[in-house]
Amino acid sequence: SVRVLNWAPIPQLLFSGSFDQTIIVWDIGGQKGTAYELQGHSNKVTGLWYVGGCQRLVSCGEDGALGVWEMAVQRRETPAWRESDLCQLCRAPFIWNVRAMMEKKQL
Repeated sequence: SVRVLNWAPIPQLLFSGSFDQTIIVWDIGGQKGTAYELQGHSNKVTGLWYVGGCQRLVSCGEDGALGVWEMAVQRRETPAWRESDLCQLCRAPFIWNVRAMMEKKQL
């Protein structure tokens, strides 16, 4: 779940920091309405601050880390989430065989 939000009005970006250690950048004002993920924290994200003059996002978290993200860098959009009982690569049912994995020591 989302813990902290920060709005940058000039590039029209919304930043959300979550309990799952991720930061999502939402391009609210862009033509495509894209979103992408920033990963780097190993615990909950607790603070976000956008520095418009140098186009950087500063983040902090319960891991004690301070992240400085260069926002002028081109990034790929996060792919859409899909729920399925099929393997997305092979289009076949995906079943875990835990016993076989333990026997082969692949667990």
